[in-house]
Amino acid sequence: SAHFTICPFVRSRLSPLQLERMVPDSPIFLDSDDLKDMRTLIEFVRQSSVLVLVQSQHVLERPWCLLEIYTAIEAGIPIVAVNVQGKGYSFDDSSAFLTHLDTLLDRVNPGASKLIEQEAGVSTDVVAHACCEVLPSVISVAFNSFGSRNAIQASLLDLLHGIISAKSRP
Repeated sequence: SAHFTICPFVRSRLSPLQLERMVPDSPIFLDSDDLKDMRTLIEFVRQSSVLVLVQSQHVLERPWCLLEIYTAIEAGIPIVAVNVQGKGYSFDDSSAFLTHLDTLLDRVNPGASKLIEQEAGVSTDVVAHACCEVLPSVISVAFNSFGSRNAIQASLLDLLHGIISAKSRP
């Protein structure tokens, strides 16, 4: 059975229970389930078939999210993105942030670069380069948590389709 890792889980009407009902034989791991041990978190990502990246304003400022994304990229695990409307994610801002990750990350999250280096053994430059190469090509599924039940169901079906059709990266 496939494993799906959702990074980070935004508490909204997009619930793992809904996804588990749609893909009953595929356990879903939420990174918020175990943020205490980075190595365990990274291992869950490596065992996943797909990483679901929930795009929110500060997702790329969190070292554990950057490590999950980097791990998925390095392991060839496909990434499916969900752009949660109203959560402030900007494609342009995210691209600019990744371009200057080496200087900006510690400004917004002091110590984050050191944590990445300790846990992954790579610099933020390496993480930024990998993310800059892959993330712009990831297609996002739009999700409006305030939408109608039908709109939410349609978004979940789009997400499910993205998960099922996701291809491993070389």
